[in-house]
Amino acid sequence: MPNSQPAPLPFSVNDKLLALYVDAVFHSSRKDGINLLRFTTNLPEGPTEQVRLMLTQRDLKNIINILCSSSGYYPKQPVETVKRSVDLKES
Repeated sequence: MPNSQPAPLPFSVNDKLLALYVDAVFHSSRKDGINLLRFTTNLPEGPTEQVRLMLTQRDLKNIINILCSSSGYYPKQPVETVKRSVDLKES
C-alpha cells in the first residue's frame, strides 16, 4: 500500500542572514492571538531595534518551550502578569 503522506520539504538555510546580538526583548500581543516580539541592542548611540517577529500564540509557546528546555531555566509564573521588557543579560 503506497504511503499517502507527502514527503517532507527540505529545510532551507539562508547563508546571507546575519547573526545579531540583542540585549532585550519586548512583547506585545493582540486579541486575535498574534504576538509581536521586538529585539533591541544597547549601542553607544542608544537602544537600537534589531529585529521584529510576528507569530501566533501557539508558535510563541513552542519557542518558549524550546528556550526553557535548552537553557534548563523554567521561570515561575508571576502572581500578576505585567507587560514589560525582559533583560536578556544574566544577573
